[in-house]
Amino acid sequence: AGLNKLTQTQENVAELRGNLAAKTAELREKEKLANEKLQQMVGDQNVAEKRKEEAERMSQDVAKQQEQIDERKAEAQRDLDEAEPALIAAQTSVKSIKKRDLDEIRNLARPPNNVKLTLECVAILLGEKKIEWADIRKLLAKTDFIPSILSFDADNLSDRQVKIVQDKYLDGNTELTVESVTHSSKTCGPLYKWAESQVKYSSVYNRVEPLRREVEELEETTQGAKDEKDRIEKEVAGLEESIARYKADYATLIRDVEALKTEMEVVTTKVDRAESLIKSLGQESDRWTKSSETFQIILRSLVGDGLLMAAFLTYCGFFDFKARIALMKRWREVLDVLGIEYREGLSMVESLSKASERLEWESLGLPADVLSLENGVILEHCVRFPLIIDPSGQAIDF
Repeated sequence: AGLNKLTQTQENVAELRGNLAAKTAELREKEKLANEKLQQMVGDQNVAEKRKEEAERMSQDVAKQQEQIDERKAEAQRDLDEAEPALIAAQTSVKSIKKRDLDEIRNLARPPNNVKLTLECVAILLGEKKIEWADIRKLLAKTDFIPSILSFDADNLSDRQVKIVQDKYLDGNTELTVESVTHSSKTCGPLYKWAESQVKYSSVYNRVEPLRREVEELEETTQGAKDEKDRIEKEVAGLEESIARYKADYATLIRDVEALKTEMEVVTTKVDRAESLIKSLGQESDRWTKSSETFQIILRSLVGDGLLMAAFLTYCGFFDFKARIALMKRWREVLDVLGIEYREGLSMVESLSKASERLEWESLGLPADVLSLENGVILEHCVRFPLIIDPSGQAIDF
């Protein structure tokens, strides 16, 4: 059992050494991966810091551009706001015009000149090509005449329309005023106000158009800067996510490295102790090996040895020492013929008694010669009362 245990220990040491080599390779790989993660983390951190600074600069630029846009928009809106109340007031006045009032004007065969000029002005603004009285009467007969005026968008007026109305009707005719038109027709007074307010609003709109285009260009530029800033911020967010993953992976790898180092220390300690034990038991190993071999011989010779010992106990007690030797020789020859193994150096005394028993026999007066010890063995193992011939009286003392 000790020899098997020693052999098993040697095998375990070899296995531990193999595991230790594998763990060493794994440790190097983990350390390499941890270093790579650290380098990636540092690299991405540097890039993220630079991109953050860039995003911050762009954010400041966008804020400045937005402030400039707001100022330019406010400047343009101020001019439009000045003209817009008159436009709204005119539209409100137009709402009060009834259909019967329009029908009344439409039925006039020869309307007053101020009424005719006002309606021509309205027709031009509405985009009509023909402004003869007959054409204007058809325009007044349309059911959507008033709604088209109320939903009219001054931004859609062309420079040509504005110029014609200003030169021919508003600025070019001093007699055509809101008072004169209202005096001629209360229905046409609101229409004149509407036409006048539309032209003024359009003039203001056209005047601030370059400013509006500038604002649009600034907004496009600002939007591009905002998009770029958003893209950089998304990139920074992605880098920060990568950095967080790298940190988690790095921490995991470091824990694995420390765990491997601890495990390797334990394995190394086991190997050192096992090798020390193997070295200490080297001589015992040789002795155990010889004992094992001897035991195998005993096992193979068990039948032959048993036959010899049984024959000795059964038949040799009657004979003297020389006769016993002759009988044992004869029995061995028989076993050789039968092919039964036995031990050549088999000692009946040592095989059939213990050293402690022999010491006790000697203390009780049994002589220490081989013949006396063989007699003691036979007496110890006999199953019936023996017949002892003892001229010297030693057996009686024993």
